[in-house]
Amino acid sequence: MRCAVLACVFLAAALLGTCAALSPEQNREAVSRMRVAIVERYSHRDRVVKDWEARFAVAGPQLTRAKTADEFAQRAAEDPHLNLMVDGKTIPTFHRQVERNGDPKRLPKLLASLKQESNSVVTGRTGEGFGYILIAQRPAPDSPLVTPVHGAINAFIAEKVPAVILDVRVNSGGNDLSALQVAERFARESAEFCRTPWRGRRLKPGPEAKRFGGKVAVLCGPACMSSNETFLLMMRAAGAKLIGARTYGSSGNPNPHDLNNGVTLMVPSWEATDAKGQPIEGCGIEPHIRAEPGAPPGDGVITAAVTALRGP
Repeated sequence: MRCAVLACVFLAAALLGTCAALSPEQNREAVSRMRVAIVERYSHRDRVVKDWEARFAVAGPQLTRAKTADEFAQRAAEDPHLNLMVDGKTIPTFHRQVERNGDPKRLPKLLASLKQESNSVVTGRTGEGFGYILIAQRPAPDSPLVTPVHGAINAFIAEKVPAVILDVRVNSGGNDLSALQVAERFARESAEFCRTPWRGRRLKPGPEAKRFGGKVAVLCGPACMSSNETFLLMMRAAGAKLIGARTYGSSGNPNPHDLNNGVTLMVPSWEATDAKGQPIEGCGIEPHIRAEPGAPPGDGVITAAVTALRGP
């Protein structure tokens, strides 16, 4: 694995402009700030690189001598959590190579009343009359992108559908507060769903009038990570069946660290576990029922969910 330190610097520099001159003093301060943030604050530090000081000893002098952004942009890194913010935009230093176990293009042949609610929400019905919602991202709780999800749940409650499938197989995370708002609509009782170093987090039932009382299956897979994995823990605590494949295993509540050169380094601040103390980072979440999508136009994961929801 290539050094995450180098990636943070080269991507930052590339965004600041390939023609902007960077002084050795700027470079030394940036490297120093990165060392403090990563060595002292990075909650998954030792899992990514075993000897950070050795990495800095090699990378530091090279980065200090760089004259332009182009010189920084010579190496890449692979770390799912060390991200950069430049001019308010988040730039990841890691590109996951995962094969999704779901393809929204198959849905028209599988579902009735299919509707593209937004660029991140699709709703429909199975042949059995079960509700279906695809949620492709986790926006902020007050985002209009959340509205179609709650609208669909409201419709399922009004129509008294017996079961709902929530498909989050293509969702890589976002804001877990909006995830919590959705999960509360399926919870029947208060339950702990995960733990941080300071406290356990609990899922509490929402208002009864807004609560879906039928069966629920949640489709998951290797593209699920970060706050979407937190959502899966919430739904598991709510009694939903998780169906599909093990999730990616990446969670950490990133905090900002200013490098004093126009770049902010986002560094994970904690190690989260599930309610039983099982780490999420590097482990992922195992579904209750394993299922493969199979060949198109079918979808074995949706089929497995329908079978599970038909049962007792």
